[in-house]
Order: sequence, then C-alpha cells, then structure tokens
Amino acid sequence: MSKNVVFSIILFVLIAVVLEVSSYLVIERVLRPYGVYYVAEDTPRYSSMQKNWHPEFGWPNPKILGPPTRDESGARVNPYFPELTRPCISIYGESAVFGSEVEDQDAWSNVLSAELGCRIANYGVRAYGLDQALLRFRGNAADRSGIVMMGAPPSVISRHVNQFRVLLPHTRRSPGQRPLIGLKPRFVLNESGDLEFVELPLDPLTREAYGALVEAPEEYLQAEYFQVNGETGLSRKSFPYTLSLIRGMNHFLVRSRAVGKEWYADLYEENHSSGALELTAALYSAFHDEAIASGRRPLVLLFPTAESIEDFRAGEGWLYQSLMDKLDQLDIPYLNIGEGMVARIGDRDACEFYYRCIPHANAEGSKIIAEIVQEYLAAHTALYPITSPPPVEAVTHAVHGNIRQPAN
Repeated sequence: MSKNVVFSIILFVLIAVVLEVSSYLVIERVLRPYGVYYVAEDTPRYSSMQKNWHPEFGWPNPKILGPPTRDESGARVNPYFPELTRPCISIYGESAVFGSEVEDQDAWSNVLSAELGCRIANYGVRAYGLDQALLRFRGNAADRSGIVMMGAPPSVISRHVNQFRVLLPHTRRSPGQRPLIGLKPRFVLNESGDLEFVELPLDPLTREAYGALVEAPEEYLQAEYFQVNGETGLSRKSFPYTLSLIRGMNHFLVRSRAVGKEWYADLYEENHSSGALELTAALYSAFHDEAIASGRRPLVLLFPTAESIEDFRAGEGWLYQSLMDKLDQLDIPYLNIGEGMVARIGDRDACEFYYRCIPHANAEGSKIIAEIVQEYLAAHTALYPITSPPPVEAVTHAVHGNIRQPAN
C-alpha cells in the first residue's frame, strides 16, 4: 500500500472523527436541551409523573387547583373580594390568563375586578391547553357567573395537537434542566367537523405502562402530532452522530428559527396537516355555544406575546390572524388584546410589559390588559352587563375534590 493511500486513509479517519465529535457536541450542547431529539432518559421519572397527574385533565398537579394558591371555589385568590360571592365574570385558560409571575393584587383579572366593583373568578391553570380549559369549564359546578371568558396566547395552539408534553420543544430551557412534565387528553375533529374526545393516555398510570410509553411514545400516542420520527422532524439521537445532526436540522424548531419565525407559526396555516387551526377554532366554538346554552355571555380573549406585538408593528400582521378570521366566520365575539396594547405602549419595547419577555405580563402589562378588557366591556354593556350578585353559599370546585390517585 502506497504512502499516499495510507495518508488518505488516515486523513479520512481524522476528518470522520472530527465530524463525529463536533456533531456530538452540537447535538448535546446546542440541540438536545431544546427537545430537538427524543431521549427517553430525559423524560420525567415515574415518581414525578405521579405527583403531577390529574385523572381527568392530565397535567398539572391537582394540588395547585385548591388552597392555598386558590380559594375554595378553585379560582385564583382575589384580595379585593375575598368572600366567595357569586362572580360577575369567570375566566378560563392557561398561565397568561391566570397571570403567572405577578402577585394576586397585580393579576390582570383582579385589577379588573377592583375596577368593576365585583368579584371575578379566574380559573386559569398554568400550561393548560384550551381543551383542558374547556373540560374545566364544563365540570365547574361552582361557576355561576353571568359572563364567562376563555383565552390564551398564540403558542397554546401547539397543545391542542399534543398529549405528551416532553415532545414539544423546550424553548425556555437551559442545559441540564429536565423537560416539563405532563400527559394530557385532547380532542380531534371527526369527518363531520365535530369534536371527539381522546382519552387521557395511561389510565391508570402504572409504572410499567409509563415505562413502556417512555421507550416508544409513537406506539402509545396515536393522536399525537409531535410524534417521534414523524413529520415534525423529531428523531432519536444515534450513531453516527453526523447523520443524526443532519436529521436534527429538519426539526421544525430549527427550521422556524432559521427563517426568523415562531416555532408554532405554521400551525396557524389553513389546512395544515396537524389540523391545529381548525381544532382551536372548534374548541372556542364549543366554549361559546355551551356558554350560550347555559344562559351566560361568552367572550374569547386573544392574548398577544411581545414577539407578536413587535411583528405587527413591523407590518407583518397578527400571527393569529387566521384564527380571528375563523372566529369571525363562526360569529364568535372576541377581543384581540394585542390591538389595545399596541395603542397604549407607544414606541416602547413590548418586552417591557412582560416578565422576561415570555408570554406572561408583568404588573404594568397586567394593568394595561385590565384596562383593555374594561374598555371593551364598557363599549358593549348591552351584551355584557356587569352586575354584583348577592353572596351565595361556597361550592367546592369539582377538580380538587375526590382526586383519584395514580396506581403504583
């Protein structure tokens, strides 16, 4: 064998080693922490899942749905109306609706409550999808308000086509931090366009069943859009790492970052393969119709993110415009809070009104949101009359009573 051939082989091996090591480092230190790859060892332990399991709604831990963080009705503590009078307004949604990151007195719903002079019951729950919020709305015997609202920021659309939370990208994580915990039920649209309920995976939650799901989620989560080895580009890390890195470049989070848009933006496309837009509109429609049937006045609240505000001010329109178009077609009243915020914050950076620029408003942003909702209600008093009902006997919220424990 000639020296040139030996040299070529050695050079090829060195290049291959450098590529493999470099690829491995990029995978481990850059991509893996953000959920670009599915790694079974990264999933929450069974003991953690046990502590974060609700037999009806999936995540989160049922303990957060009751005292001391909430009153006996299951609503957020309202320091302006500590007595459990019948609320004039009740609200459902996720953490932006609940008002995470601010104290009770600064939560937008409580600020609005003080301005209106009546108790508002905020039943928002951190990390909920609108599917879970709809289930909570349906089962809330304590809610006897005349006006009921439901809302969320645009990223919530991803949760409606997801069941195992670890499969979503971890956009706010840092290296070494475990993925967020959660299994949840969801709805799908049948051929007639009606909502059909997909049961909570793993009921009961046994150690054996959970272990099997962690090893092969694609075999257990048939209604999961963010599937391992599916069209989103989520794959398993494997040798050779150079090829694994190339597969990772096809992950939707990487693709969206490369073109400078939000990772969930494609889900707002009409007739997207996930069906997320149509499903989200159907969830709001179900909420609207069921509220009307129960004799209440519904209103959908669309919460902006700082990014969506900046994009709108840059002339790109609202990321969730397609959803507003759907709501218009369905004749569902909604309030785009983004428009009011743009009108109020002037030339200031939108992130100044959010906690660390995530979709949770800070105290100043919460006050603005309360003003926007109050202004809307004042402009539509015929549709949304505000009254202060007399006190009623407190009713314990169904979701934190008689909690069924997971199996061992």
